[in-house]
Formats: sequence, structure tokens, C-alpha cells
Amino acid sequence: FNMMQRRMNRVEGIEQEAETNPAMFVFFDILVYNGKDIKNQSYQERQKVITQFNRESLLSRPACRRLLVMTTAEEKQSLWDQTIGKKREGVMAKHIKSPYAGRRSDSWIKFKRKQTVDVIVTEWIRGTGKLSGKETESIIGTDITIRDENGTPIEVFGALVCAVMKNGKMVEIGNVGGGFSNEDRRNITRQFLKPEGAVRMPFVIEVETYGLAARKMRMAQFLRMREDKAPQDCEMKQFE
Repeated sequence: FNMMQRRMNRVEGIEQEAETNPAMFVFFDILVYNGKDIKNQSYQERQKVITQFNRESLLSRPACRRLLVMTTAEEKQSLWDQTIGKKREGVMAKHIKSPYAGRRSDSWIKFKRKQTVDVIVTEWIRGTGKLSGKETESIIGTDITIRDENGTPIEVFGALVCAVMKNGKMVEIGNVGGGFSNEDRRNITRQFLKPEGAVRMPFVIEVETYGLAARKMRMAQFLRMREDKAPQDCEMKQFE
């Protein structure tokens, strides 16, 4: 996506960009063919239409190709192994008899490649609702306030600002706001955080993420503290 952004909405220099940053138009589905709506046909039937389309002029062009469809267990395992090995984002699994729903459904499931990395916490961001230190109820009236051992509402962080080391310098790579239990938030706030978004000193946590996009972690979730690791051990090469 980052590479595609360089080509999007370009008015000038398109030919040069096509040389230095080539793109391919990939067909993975077809919804209307020769004016006929085929969204209610099965995915298997729509693939047959794409095969027919493949015999015509458009898909014969160098910058167009049909997406490969894996159906056997061996093909699927091979594709997943390639996805992991080449650090691609993931694969899409579709029920072969499913119509095109035009929305999220159980017939189309995305399997993403996750990775576990150690990152440095350098700052924190204030939270709202139950994280704000005020008494808060859920929409069904349940008390969800985070409290100390005396029952007093306490403010905890909403998200932690994270970084890694690159060429001897700390580089910010986004925030982590999910995966924390109430106990995690209490303990981290008490032991490691100072007022106004500061930390007592940088510390390390382990997170699960879908990699980097625009130099920021995608959908990062907290896993655990890593007090056995020093900040200088958290290198950008974990994402490479």
C-alpha cells in the first residue's frame, strides 16, 4: 500500500513512476459480465466467467493477470508457507459456493500473518471512560471503573507510545492500546508512568502486530511485560 500511494492520483510523471515503481492489475473476482449481474452466482461459477474473460483481450495485457486460486490442501499449505516466508500480509479464504455478499461474511475469511515483537515504551496517552479515573458504567449499567485496592477510581493510560532502535537511535512506531487487562493497566501505571504522558524510564513490552504500515504498527496488541530485556535490544530488524 505504501508503494501504491506513490502512484495514486498522479497527474505528471506517470510513465517514469511506472518504470521505477511498476504495478499489476490483478483480477480476483467478477460481478458483472456483458451487462449481466452475476453476484448471486457461486464463487466457483464466477471463476469460470473469469476464465472466459481470460481468453479475451484485457487479461492478455502485460500489466494484468488473474489471481491464482488454491483449492487443494497441498496448494493452500504451499501458499501459506510462501506468505510467511515472504512476509506478506496474509491470505483470503473464500467458500467456493458463496455468492458475492458485498460485505463481511463467514464465507470470506482473511488469515493475516501476525508477528511478535519487543518494543520500547517512551510515553503514554490519556484514556477516556473507565480509564479516566472517574466512575463509569457500561451501557447496561455495570460498574466498569478501574479502582485501586481501596476502591478509589484511578486514572490509567489509554495507550502506550512505542519505539524501536534503528542505527543507534529510537524511532517511534505507533501506539498500543489493546490487549491490556485492568490489572495490567493498574500495574504499569503505578510502576512505570509519570504524570503528563511521561515514563519513569523507557521500558520494554512484547506485542503482537500485523507488521508496519506507513512506519506504524498495525493493530498492535499487548502480550506481556519484558523486564528481562533492555531498550537497546529492541531493533527495527524484527520487522524486516
